[in-house]
Amino acid sequence: MITTSRHPSRITRNLLKLAAMLTIAAGGVGLNSLAASAAPDAVVNLPAAGLAVQCSLNGAPVIYTAISGTMHMVNQGHVDANGVFHFTGTVSLQNVTATDGTTPTTYQIVGASWFGGDGTSPATATVRSTDEFNIIGPQGKVASVHAHLTFNPDGSVTGAVLGDCAPPA
Repeated sequence: MITTSRHPSRITRNLLKLAAMLTIAAGGVGLNSLAASAAPDAVVNLPAAGLAVQCSLNGAPVIYTAISGTMHMVNQGHVDANGVFHFTGTVSLQNVTATDGTTPTTYQIVGASWFGGDGTSPATATVRSTDEFNIIGPQGKVASVHAHLTFNPDGSVTGAVLGDCAPPA
């Protein structure tokens, strides 16, 4: 399915803000672009509880909501000698368990999201993301997310969201 939207998921918006903040912070503490690009990756761990994955299984809506685990985020950004802002990041889910809210079954949400982009500033960057997640139940995989999206500076989002679910929000 090809999508166009002005409303990227909450997790994607937060990741883009984080990437911009980390790059701006690196510059704010006196790191020049060469030092910022050579600096170690910025790493952030956040609780995954509350993360939601909306799916459609056999025509019925199902929302898997994380009840425990960690979102592990690694980000790198810098401004090159030409003034172009570059950043990339990965979010992986670690030990994330979830519920469907209707049964006592516990699920695992496994996978990762990659994002990256460049522009003359964080606000003008074109950002691409790839999301690959699976929902695993006691009998194996029950649902999946496969998304390849482009977030354009004008706020529009284009790309393909395949599988049973939308990217986590």
